[in-house]
Amino acid sequence: MIDKPSEAKRPWWSWLGPWPLRPWILSLSFALFYGAYVVAWISQAGAFEAATLARAVAGGVVLIATSWAIAAMGRRWQRRHGVHVTSYVLFLLTLGLIGPVVRAVGFGVETHGFGWGALVVAFIRPLVLFAAVSAAAGIAFARVEREAAATKAALDLARAQQVQIIAADEEARRQVSLLLHDRVQSGILATCLELRAVAKRMAPADGAELAALADKLEGIRSIDVRRAARTLSPNLQEVDLQTALEDLASQYEASFVTAIDVPTEVDRRLARDAPFTALAVYRVVDQSLLNAAAHAGATLVGVRVAYQDGWFSVRVDDNGCGLPIVRQPGLGTTIINTWVRATGGFWSLENAMAGRGCLMTAHLRPLARAGLATDS
Repeated sequence: MIDKPSEAKRPWWSWLGPWPLRPWILSLSFALFYGAYVVAWISQAGAFEAATLARAVAGGVVLIATSWAIAAMGRRWQRRHGVHVTSYVLFLLTLGLIGPVVRAVGFGVETHGFGWGALVVAFIRPLVLFAAVSAAAGIAFARVEREAAATKAALDLARAQQVQIIAADEEARRQVSLLLHDRVQSGILATCLELRAVAKRMAPADGAELAALADKLEGIRSIDVRRAARTLSPNLQEVDLQTALEDLASQYEASFVTAIDVPTEVDRRLARDAPFTALAVYRVVDQSLLNAAAHAGATLVGVRVAYQDGWFSVRVDDNGCGLPIVRQPGLGTTIINTWVRATGGFWSLENAMAGRGCLMTAHLRPLARAGLATDS
């Protein structure tokens, strides 16, 4: 059973909003409100002098510059020390200092005076303005975060179920492989021995015919049954990936030639650090070869496995007929998608650059086992 991830509790002060805002957003927001205030003040005054307009513009410049600087320092503080209610209060108080400065620069002390009442009003206005806007944004952000958390939880649950399905499928494959390898093979081998024993007691002509049937049955056991067992559950702990893929490709040698390239260092890294990813690579190549045989009409298929920048990559290309213009989703792409996503990777399927054939490219994270990344 898979437990649904629990949502982390939000601290009460986080509802105050996403602060500090980006510097330009905060400064331009203040400038917008300041501009509206200046227009209202001029309209009320009825007339104004050029000097008054110049002071108003100077106040706007000071407002934009100081609010931008305060927001920039706030974001730097947030990245360094985290978000705390104390930091939020200090941020608000610092913003409050903008009011008296802008009032003094923008309209002049000689115009309005600068008593304690005006000082307090000028100090409180930006606090109230920012707190209101921030709280409204905080509520909106909280709702978005809740929805994002619910979506992430559902996605994690789906991925966990996907991994469980893969594990169950691999276990079923392993059991069938063991059945073929142990019981079916041994049963066929015993039957071959009995047929040969009977053939020796029969007339030479009949005995030779029966012995030939025993040899054919032995060929089925030694080739077809063993190959089916290995394909169902390849023992990549004992067989390197290059050999396993070559054995896999031999099933299609009547349809196309397969060139497989798994560098020794990549093979060793997969076996040592990422056995689950090695199995994922095998399954992706297996399905890609099956798709090429069933749909591409190719005569040549290339397979290359590489490792770069912490990712294993799988490239399978062919010289077949390419992809149709209108693509229909099928089981083959679903299986590839399931295995690639199980490693936290991504993949693509597209027509080759030369205009003939198609190219499948997959990038897989190194996993020691399903859902557990290795430190590569």
